[in-house]
Amino acid sequence: MTAQPQGREGRVRTLLLVACPVLAFVLLHQAFVARAHPDALYMDSLRVLYQLQEWQAGRLSFTELWGLGSAHRGFINQLALMLNVRFFSLDVMLANRLTGVMVGAQAFVLAYVFNRQEVFLVQRTPGKHISVLRFFVTVLMVGLCFSWASFELFTLDLGLPLWTKNLCFVLFFAAHGRYLASEIRSMHATVWAAVALSLAGVLIVMFIGMGWSYAFVGSVLAVQVLAATVNLRAGRWTHALWRCVPLAVMLAALVWSLVLGAGGGLGGDGDSMSKLVAMLPTMVGLALHALGAAWAGVETFAAHGVPLSLAFWLGVAGVLAATHAVINRLRRGLHSGALLPIYLIAYGVLTALSLAAARGDGGAQAVMASRYYMDVAPFLIGTLWLWAEAIAARGAVSSVRASAVLFSAFALSVGLGLGLTYRKEWQTAPYRAQIFQAMNLALRRGVPD
Repeated sequence: MTAQPQGREGRVRTLLLVACPVLAFVLLHQAFVARAHPDALYMDSLRVLYQLQEWQAGRLSFTELWGLGSAHRGFINQLALMLNVRFFSLDVMLANRLTGVMVGAQAFVLAYVFNRQEVFLVQRTPGKHISVLRFFVTVLMVGLCFSWASFELFTLDLGLPLWTKNLCFVLFFAAHGRYLASEIRSMHATVWAAVALSLAGVLIVMFIGMGWSYAFVGSVLAVQVLAATVNLRAGRWTHALWRCVPLAVMLAALVWSLVLGAGGGLGGDGDSMSKLVAMLPTMVGLALHALGAAWAGVETFAAHGVPLSLAFWLGVAGVLAATHAVINRLRRGLHSGALLPIYLIAYGVLTALSLAAARGDGGAQAVMASRYYMDVAPFLIGTLWLWAEAIAARGAVSSVRASAVLFSAFALSVGLGLGLTYRKEWQTAPYRAQIFQAMNLALRRGVPD
C-alpha cells in the first residue's frame, strides 16, 4: 500500500472536484427557475408583509413580530422580505434565483469538507477506485442539496431565508465539530472559540433557526454527548467543561425563546410533544416515511404509481445504513474524520420525528411534503458520507465485499430517485408557470386565498 499526501496541487484538485458539480447544478437550478417562472407571492409572504407594515407603523412590537410565527419564532423571514422590498422592490424571481446560490454555498461547504478528509487526501492503492468513489458521492451530495423534491422552496421567495438558515446550521456544525475534535493548547484560544460559538448559537436559535431550532440544538447535544463519552473513556479531561459552554448557552437561549414566545406558540409545542409520547409507534412510522422522502419527492412517488409505503422501507434502510456507518466511524475512532456527517444524520432524524409529531395528523403525505425535504435530506447526505468514508478507509472499493456491494446498491437507489425527481419536475415546470400566472392574476384582482 502506498501513501501520497497531497499538497497545494491536491487542494486545487479538490476545489475543482467540488466546484464543477456545484456550478453545474447551480446552472441547472437557474434553468428550472426560468422554466417554472415563479414570480408570484405566496400568502405566507403577504402575511409577513402585513406584519412588517404593522411593526413599522408602531402597532406591533418587535417581540410580537418576532413571535408571530408561533413555533417559528425568529426574524430571518421578515428581514429577507424587508431587504427585498427596500433594495429590489420585492423581486420574487430574483429571490428564487438567489436561492440557487445559497443552496450552492451549502453544497460547496459539505462537498469540500467531505473531500478534504484525511482518508481521501492520503491516496491508497488502488487510488483510481477511491477517486471514482469520491467523485460519485460528491455528485450525489450536491444533487441531493439541489433536488427538485424541494420545488416548493425553490419557487417561494421565502425559500431564500430558509436555505440561508440551513447554510448557517451547516457552518455551525462544521465549526462546532472542529472545536470538539481540536487539541486544546491555549486556554486563551479555547475561551475565544467558546465565546464565538456561543454567540453564533444564540443568534441562530433566537433569530434564524425558527421551528427547526429544536432539531438544531438536539443534534449539537447528541454529538456533544457522543464526543464527551469517547473523550472521557479515553481519559481526555482537559478543558472538558469549556467544550460544553456553547451547548449550555444554546440550551439557555432555546428555553428563553420558549418563555418569550409562550403566548404565541408554547402550547402548540407542548401538544406536539404529548402527541409524540401518546402515539409513539405511529410517529416513528411517519418519521421513517419522512426520511424515505429524501430519496425522491412525494409527487414523484405519485407520478410513477409508487405506493408511499416504499418511503417507509427506504427510511428503514436509511436508518440501518446510518447506524452501520456511525458504528464503523466509532470503530475507526470518532475523530478519524470530520464530525459534520454525524450532525447531519442527527439533525435529519430529529427533524423527521418533529414532523411526525407536529404534522402527523395529515398522514404520510403531510410529513413527506416538498417544503420539508431540505431538512430531512441532510440525513441521507450524512449517511452516504460516512459509508463512503468507511469503504475508502479500507481501500477495497473494487472488491465484492458485502459492504461495497450494499453501498453501491444504496447509492444507486439514491441516484435513481434523484433522476426520476429531476425528470418529473422538469416536465411539470411549464404547468407550474401557468399556476403562478393565475396566482398573479388573482392577486391583482384581489381574489381571497
